[in-house]
Amino acid sequence: MPKPGFKSLTLSEAVYDKFNQTYQKNKGELTLKGVNSFSGYVTYLLEDVMKKDKTFARYAPKLEKVSVFFVYEKL
Repeated sequence: MPKPGFKSLTLSEAVYDKFNQTYQKNKGELTLKGVNSFSGYVTYLLEDVMKKDKTFARYAPKLEKVSVFFVYEKL
């Protein structure tokens, strides 16, 4: 049971291990950014994704694919 004001989240072991491995590898750098725990790291990542998604949602309707041009030259 999580502390009041918190929720628990269930992850597969593979996902947990991958995120935890990355967290452990970058722990020093993350501490400088104010991330002091694995839970804080996951929260930090989720917040970052939400910010990017919100920004993308704001500008995406204005993006338009104009054309794609490839040049192939055999050497």
